[in-house]
Amino acid sequence: MRLSQKFFAITYCIVLLFCGIGGSVLVHYASSLLYQNREASLKQTSTYVLESFLSLADLGSGLYDQTELDQMTRQISQEMGNASCQIQIRPYDETENLHLGLGYLDYQPAQLMMYSLSRVEVSNQNYLIQVRMDLKDIERQTHLLWYVYMLMVLVMALTSGLVLNRVANRLAKPINQLSLGAKQIAKGQYGKQVLIQSHDHELQQLADSFNHMSLMVENNIQEVTRQANQRDLFVANFTHEMKTPMTSIIGYARMLDIYDLDSEEGHQAAKAIYHEAKRLENLSQQLLNLYLYQNENFEMQTLSLRTLEEQLRISLDPLSAKYNVAYQCTFAEGTIIGNMPLLLSLLCNLADNAMKASQPGQVILLSSEKRDDMMRFYVKDEGRGIQPEHLPYLTEAFYREDKARSRNQGGAGLGLTLCEDICRIHGTTLTFESEVGQGTLVYFDLKGGFAK
Repeated sequence: MRLSQKFFAITYCIVLLFCGIGGSVLVHYASSLLYQNREASLKQTSTYVLESFLSLADLGSGLYDQTELDQMTRQISQEMGNASCQIQIRPYDETENLHLGLGYLDYQPAQLMMYSLSRVEVSNQNYLIQVRMDLKDIERQTHLLWYVYMLMVLVMALTSGLVLNRVANRLAKPINQLSLGAKQIAKGQYGKQVLIQSHDHELQQLADSFNHMSLMVENNIQEVTRQANQRDLFVANFTHEMKTPMTSIIGYARMLDIYDLDSEEGHQAAKAIYHEAKRLENLSQQLLNLYLYQNENFEMQTLSLRTLEEQLRISLDPLSAKYNVAYQCTFAEGTIIGNMPLLLSLLCNLADNAMKASQPGQVILLSSEKRDDMMRFYVKDEGRGIQPEHLPYLTEAFYREDKARSRNQGGAGLGLTLCEDICRIHGTTLTFESEVGQGTLVYFDLKGGFAK
């Protein structure tokens, strides 16, 4: 059974129960008042008849036969003028076992009467005075009350049924909307929003929580999908990176095995095999580093920028000579929080990329700048620059802006991925600013920056 139906059924039964019991009590109370009023009227009438009889008896001899009593009864009835009241006066028989006072009797079939019996003594003679009143009018009024009561219950049942049905549907509507939204989410419509404008704080809060949950589900699904796509792309790129050098190695090895090469040709084939094998070795080392950066915990220490600069120069001098590109390294005074080997790897990779993008004879700049409690590091070149559409993807594994140039320079497309992981370990990220033909600026922030 639906919630709205349960609410309607339970509330409807409660309303009918209270209406039924309350109405029944009111009808019984009204009927009791009618009978009490008639009883009071009968007592008053009996008193009047008794007093009238005593007045008439004082005027007579005090001993009356039934004919005289009937005449006195008619006279009293005429004086009263109450047709619904019947009076009977007769001598009192001591042998009769009569209950004096008020009572009820079925005077005629289906006709209830209320009576009053009184005994009065006149001149040593006892007389019985009986006053009866017909209760048909009270019964009619009581039946009318019950009829009105049943009619009101029927009207109340119909009215309350319509009102409660509307209220139940109104209360259940937001829940039905949430249920429909949940079904749509289950069918794949992640991020489904349910628009509920309710004055009930609990329902509005439930709707807001549902919408927030829906957005979180959508974001999580998108993230899972993105990671799955990245894994697929990683596998595809890794396979391609492995296939190219392996094809070269197999080809040159086959050439050495089949053909009778002279010394120079054999030397060139062996050199090509060595070059491709080194590419595979470099690729495997970078993959190992990538795994370590993503799964290992690294100790952070307070590092002197002066010491970092000295260690970095030792690594950059061979690269500068290799690419014929000069560098300037000017770090500010102070300390930072980090891991020395990782930061050296990060800065060397960024400098290596900057030198590869530069023309021989150009200069790259490595510097730092204090920013509150942070230290910002810059690596800037004046090389060819990067197209804007490539900037968001530079740190993805195996991504290359120019695949041919990168492969010729020995790159596997993992350098910036490793740099981004090192930044993540240090609680920061890489930011790229580039203009084609003008060069590229890369920077990141580290905790520290205070003077030593």
